[in-house]
Amino acid sequence: MNRALVALVTFVSVAVGGWLALALGGEERGGVPHRPVLVDGRVPATLYVPGTVTAPGVLGMPDPPPQGSRPPVVVIAHGHSADQATMSVLARRVAAAGYAVVTFDFRGHGLSTERHQSAGFEGMRSDLDAVLTWLGTVPYVDPAKVVVVGHSMGAAGVLGFAVRDRRPVATVAMGGAMGGVEPGTRAKNVLFVVAEGDAGVVREGAERTARLWSGTPLAYGQVNGDHAQGTAVALREVAGTNHLTMLFSDLTAGYVVDWVAKVTGRPATPSGTADRRPLLTVLYLPCAAVLLTLVGFAGGALARSGEPTAEAGRPVLGLLLVGGALLLPLPWLAWGDAGHLLGMEAGGALAVLLGVAGTILLAVGRLTPARQWLPAAQAWSARHTLAPAALVLVGVIVVLTPLGAMVHGLVPTPKRLLLWALATALILPFFLAADRLLRRGRPPAAAAKSLAARLLMLAVVMIGVITQVLPGMLGLYVMVLAPILLLLELAAYGLYALGRDHRVTAFVQAGAVAWVLSQLSPIMW
Repeated sequence: MNRALVALVTFVSVAVGGWLALALGGEERGGVPHRPVLVDGRVPATLYVPGTVTAPGVLGMPDPPPQGSRPPVVVIAHGHSADQATMSVLARRVAAAGYAVVTFDFRGHGLSTERHQSAGFEGMRSDLDAVLTWLGTVPYVDPAKVVVVGHSMGAAGVLGFAVRDRRPVATVAMGGAMGGVEPGTRAKNVLFVVAEGDAGVVREGAERTARLWSGTPLAYGQVNGDHAQGTAVALREVAGTNHLTMLFSDLTAGYVVDWVAKVTGRPATPSGTADRRPLLTVLYLPCAAVLLTLVGFAGGALARSGEPTAEAGRPVLGLLLVGGALLLPLPWLAWGDAGHLLGMEAGGALAVLLGVAGTILLAVGRLTPARQWLPAAQAWSARHTLAPAALVLVGVIVVLTPLGAMVHGLVPTPKRLLLWALATALILPFFLAADRLLRRGRPPAAAAKSLAARLLMLAVVMIGVITQVLPGMLGLYVMVLAPILLLLELAAYGLYALGRDHRVTAFVQAGAVAWVLSQLSPIMW
């Protein structure tokens, strides 16, 4: 490629990507007035209030309105493996409509330092109780008009809370419902919202609970009962979305705002404060793709070994070996969530699966029949292996971190740093073995074969989820990991194109995947 063109693409990508990253950071601090708080000394939360930011941080919060004119407050609870950032788009849209909003991290999620409880809802109810109790001291809200909203696991959590605690005047359950309802109990003014692409079990759960509390089957769009009496029940569907994307839909926010207005008697008062982060994120993605490729080339130049490229090998046999190594451990993982061994629910199970599969692949590679068609081991050099791997891994994290502002926090806590290191060590053998088998030959072909192995890995995970061998939450993890693996392959392409060492690409991909898993997974320790 023409060097002038490469230089131009590099300059434009760095300049535009840097500007967009700064803009995302500024928008994260700006928008509707908001500030982080620590509720009860243990629950990380964010308070959003209607109005306009006049300065970043706490100084940008407007003066509290006089008592009697304070707005209702909407408490938004995230789902399993999500956090406050995941709910921030919805939170800002509801706050821009004139209502106060609180998001928070359940124990074991996000910035929380408490242990996630894998069974029961006592811990979730305790976190919700702490937030609602704290709201009684906040001068920006009317604590007598609290609406609790939850998504997925959070939907079950707020429903279970609202049937026991009479403070919420309404509940919105998005993409979830209670597993069971005690006779004679019900929450006040409940709206069930499901995505068009939600699983059948999710939709059936919402429809069943709505039918139980309304006393009659409900059609989508229908309302049964009286808001003033606290008996209103309704079903809504968010067209064109799935279980995750419903959180970023204007229609979802509209349903929540409309329900809050009807229940509290306070009409929405749109402020015109728009959340530009979704648009900035979409614009940043192509820049991130180019930046990741450039980071890979930089690491590849540092890793350049001068050794000839390994022959193309036998890709079909390599893929069969990778698939077999991934399938073989599945029957032994059926006894429970193996992620508990690593202290990470759901994501830890994937790390264990990859660790066992990688060990199998390395063992097969030591067998004489396999060694004759594997490339010879390259000389080990920290300068040409560890240094470029560290450079590219840091670059990948830096490039992807701005995406966490509205999707999921990507800055680890000390505990998550430890789990990141453990997960990296556990899954590294898989990427070392898979890349030794498949990342061979010319760079485009090597990238295609390696990407096929990643897709095969995700397919096996879905097989494990469908057969209920692996935790069901991993089905949602696949939706996050698929684009991450695609972006990682861009960096790996540059690394291999110049460095020709599969070990460097393996270190980078193992570290990056472990980073994502350690950030998503609820912490059990």
